[in-house]
Amino acid sequence: MRTARHIIAAVLVAALCAGAFGRRLLVAADGDVPVSSAAGAKAPARLHLPQTRRVNMVWETSDGASCRWDIQASGNIGQGANNAYSGGMYCQIWGSNLGARGFAWSNDAGDEIEIGPSQMNSITFSRRIKVYKDRGLARWLEIFENNSSSEVVVPVSIYTCTNYNIGQTLTSTGGATFGAKDSGFVTQSQGGPNVPSLLHLVCSPNADVLPSVTVQGNQIYVRYNLRIAAGMTVVLCHFESQNNSTTELSKLMKGFQIRPALRDLPEPVRNLIVNWKTGGALEGLDLDRSTTADTVIEGNDDRKFGTILNKNFTLQTLYGPVTLDAAKVVGMVRLGSHGDRVRVATTDGQVICGQARDAGGPQSLSLELSAGGTLAIPIDRLTEWSYRISKARPQESPFAGPMAVLRSGDCLAFDAAALTMKFQTRYGTVDLEGATLASVDLDSEDGGVHRAMFLNGSVVGGLLLGDELTLPLRLGRPLTVRRDMIKRLVFAEEVRENPELSRAVLTNGDQLLGRLETPKIVLETQYGPAEPPATSVMSMEFSKSHVGWCKTLSWDGSTLRGLLSEQRLAFRIVPGPVLTVHVGQFVSIQRPAAIPPDKVVAVVDRHLAQLGAESYKDRQAAREALMQMGKNIVPLLKVRLGKASDPEVRTALEAIIESLGGGEEPNAPQPMLIPQWGVLQCG
Repeated sequence: MRTARHIIAAVLVAALCAGAFGRRLLVAADGDVPVSSAAGAKAPARLHLPQTRRVNMVWETSDGASCRWDIQASGNIGQGANNAYSGGMYCQIWGSNLGARGFAWSNDAGDEIEIGPSQMNSITFSRRIKVYKDRGLARWLEIFENNSSSEVVVPVSIYTCTNYNIGQTLTSTGGATFGAKDSGFVTQSQGGPNVPSLLHLVCSPNADVLPSVTVQGNQIYVRYNLRIAAGMTVVLCHFESQNNSTTELSKLMKGFQIRPALRDLPEPVRNLIVNWKTGGALEGLDLDRSTTADTVIEGNDDRKFGTILNKNFTLQTLYGPVTLDAAKVVGMVRLGSHGDRVRVATTDGQVICGQARDAGGPQSLSLELSAGGTLAIPIDRLTEWSYRISKARPQESPFAGPMAVLRSGDCLAFDAAALTMKFQTRYGTVDLEGATLASVDLDSEDGGVHRAMFLNGSVVGGLLLGDELTLPLRLGRPLTVRRDMIKRLVFAEEVRENPELSRAVLTNGDQLLGRLETPKIVLETQYGPAEPPATSVMSMEFSKSHVGWCKTLSWDGSTLRGLLSEQRLAFRIVPGPVLTVHVGQFVSIQRPAAIPPDKVVAVVDRHLAQLGAESYKDRQAAREALMQMGKNIVPLLKVRLGKASDPEVRTALEAIIESLGGGEEPNAPQPMLIPQWGVLQCG
């Protein structure tokens, strides 16, 4: 049984982000042996939503494709869009649903709620449900915390009932029945063309825990049999999507990438998810580590324990001979069943491939046995070996800087400041700077398109230019490598989204976070031209069928519809380059912190200055005047709050913001009406 595991992990849009060496005491399915996890009895930070915003059930909301999600008191779906469901996504443990409480806790963004906790036997059970505002997707996290001092077997069933019988099922591998290599399946209803088909994403095919799936009539069961170790926490994660087009759902299913869908969760929480591979582990490197001794495993699976005495190791790599100080090595895995080609994991998160030989030939491992005696074992006789977990070689190594992941299996640290990159996009050629990036993924499934993810979460498709890149390696030498040898370049451990940035969604799936650089929006409406300042616009929705036709929602709730006079809009990724985008390529632009025009700002600032007056009467008059201006000024008040130095003014501002609702949008989204052309369904 494997009791410890060394994983080089990566966090990014379609891939790897960081090197992490660690044990994960997870769970096993169907009564198998449990695998290890670092979760421990203490739950990680941000596992649960803060209990500060209470919402009453039912929670009704819409996703980024305008599909309805009516979440009931048990965290299940009521009917969905056009009666697609008849009670979906119930979670049953020991045959019972989560107890309905009549309310839930919401996050600040209002796109996720948590129901619970409920206690069943020794398990504390909670549900987190997120409805994505930037795509047609919803997510369920089922959180199980074992409070007992012994292992607990938990039968779990995710049960969905559709409103009509299911006429067709299509799995991610193209079959009609869910199998071991599938990650999800699409079900098509017999209720007619207006009833959405459903996408169910349930696991990574190589995950630690895999479900069994049954689809019959109008019922869907996704079942697990979890063994949860004493004091441990584990999480199941599932996604649902609704769409009238089974083709679109199939495309989403085949191209689905788990990391972007979980990027709002911190890594310790992602690591608790057992039915998805969330760490992006590098294939072939899975070290079995011990806390008490160094471990050596031979080809016949014989194990030996003791202390490795080697002072260094020499590898013949594609960039020349490399000698590694043994203190910087975590362990090795042999490549293939014979020979001395190995992958070496280092304490700073690198993976180095090569032949374990020096000038004298193949190397040997010197092992002082715990039972007595010292052995010299040729490395080509070993399957793997690793050092014990210690302070010098911890369970997890922090992300230690930019990494290049090569198709050879190497994961090499390099100096990003010395790397220059040109990136060809549909909006022109831009310079990519490592300081503004999270990753560049060259191992794409969509026709060779590369994906650049910026540090703020922006994602742009394009092509990294140049046949070769020269990487200044931390190993002390430059490496010139063909572009097609690179799987991805990782610059940061995680993206850091700023909720105050505007978000632009584009027709090719790109997402830009930053600000609209075009200073004024000029619309030709049916009543004449309108010119709202870009900073005062809360949202823009663009027609799919009529290029340039746009609906804008202003800071005060005013709606304008018309034809944009500009053919292109400038949008700056913050931090990052400016992209000039044709209006026909936009789907929407959302600005969370729209502020009033200058004349209104002047009035607000006058009242704000009065909040610091000596007279109580003057201060009270200023409060009342600001309250009367309504919650549309909240974004401006938040900006002023960040700059206020007077403690009394800050306290007054915080109270006013809270009384005005904390910045909720004044108007709900509406369908886009185009005069003379009828209604255009957005999404």
